[in-house]
Amino acid sequence: MNEKLHEDYPYLKSEISYAIRNELAERPNDIICRRMPIGVVNQNVADEVLPTIVDIMANEKKWSDTKK
Repeated sequence: MNEKLHEDYPYLKSEISYAIRNELAERPNDIICRRMPIGVVNQNVADEVLPTIVDIMANEKKWSDTKK
């Protein structure tokens, strides 16, 4: 899980789990705009990494997919 979230930025996937467990991040925009300000720096990259962020958050927070 210590992989880069995106090749052009230093943020790691493990930082998402850390933010959820230790910094009370509750929503994907908490991660993408506040903890890792990719959303502020580059909207295209933010759009690209958002599904990965949501997947990690869903796993950490035990979210379920009710649209199945």
